[in-house]
Amino acid sequence: VMMLYLNDKAFCDEDNQLQDSVKLSIDAGIPIILVHEKDTSKGGCPFETIITQTPDDLKGEPYNIYSSDIAISLYSVKEYQQVSLRQILKNIGNKLIDDTDIKARIASSIIHTIRYQRLP
Repeated sequence: VMMLYLNDKAFCDEDNQLQDSVKLSIDAGIPIILVHEKDTSKGGCPFETIITQTPDDLKGEPYNIYSSDIAISLYSVKEYQQVSLRQILKNIGNKLIDDTDIKARIASSIIHTIRYQRLP
């Protein structure tokens, strides 16, 4: 499972490393979980901003990263953060359980956390 952390820096890297990682993961059949940062001190921004920053080829066929699952909102307020983290874990479990060849998927899956922090 790949966790795609979405904030105001998502898809803003000059070398397209994040875009390439997403494509490779989808091409390899690795499920993606979208996580939307809500805390502005950690790069949280409106989802519209993320959509605008997303390369067109990831929004259309064959990748369609926003077509099947809703992004999980990640909050910094402790009570909300616990709910967010539980939802992320639940989705990871669901992605693995939905797989018909679960043993092979677990053995070959890599959990990626891509988190772009604000540069000083």
